[in-house]
Amino acid sequence: MFEQSDQNQARPNYSEKGKNPFIAGRKEWDDRLHQIAATSHAWKGFAFFLALLVGVLVFGITHIGSQSKIKPYMSVVDRTNYVVHVMGPAEEAATLNDKLLKSIVQNEVRTFIENIRTIVADNHAQKKIMTNVYSRLAAHSAAAKFANEFYSVRSPFKYAENGTISAEIYSALPLSEKSWQVEWKETSRNLAGDILKISRYRGIITYELVTPESEADARKNALGFYITNLTWSVQD
Repeated sequence: MFEQSDQNQARPNYSEKGKNPFIAGRKEWDDRLHQIAATSHAWKGFAFFLALLVGVLVFGITHIGSQSKIKPYMSVVDRTNYVVHVMGPAEEAATLNDKLLKSIVQNEVRTFIENIRTIVADNHAQKKIMTNVYSRLAAHSAAAKFANEFYSVRSPFKYAENGTISAEIYSALPLSEKSWQVEWKETSRNLAGDILKISRYRGIITYELVTPESEADARKNALGFYITNLTWSVQD
């Protein structure tokens, strides 16, 4: 009887709720599994957020990379090419007031006519003048074709062997939003400087403004002023 009583006393008592070590161990294991699952879910959500963020950044970088990085600045000059006003990037030309934009375009129109009609005795200087002319002509445009035909008929280098021509603009007025009428006189001289002839001309220029897409374009034509159509006739 005493031995049986001792055995009963040594046997674990599982009658009280929550005291069973197996149940407690299982509960602790379940809690750990739940914690692991919750942590895994949180990491998956974080990983998805990072992937989404990377995608947005890649799209943004690609978009920025595709944009023109050239921001040339423009200056307004008077008839003697003296700079009287410096303004912001050329791509903001649309925000200019009408008076300022008109002054810029008028100077471009006047300079172009003077360059394309002028012939000087120095071949090197003549090449620079012609380079400036072509930098203002829209590629594959009617104006470019007109200029090519003009130079083929009256070669500046051939003409300079016997004389020079100077062009003086005395009127440049807008006909419409994108067209200007220009009037000028040309003085032809021989190599000794004697006046041979004075002629008067009237021309019409149609243009467009295009933001430069490369540094090379910006250096040649910061405003992005390109002539698309060009014609003139003698008024005498």
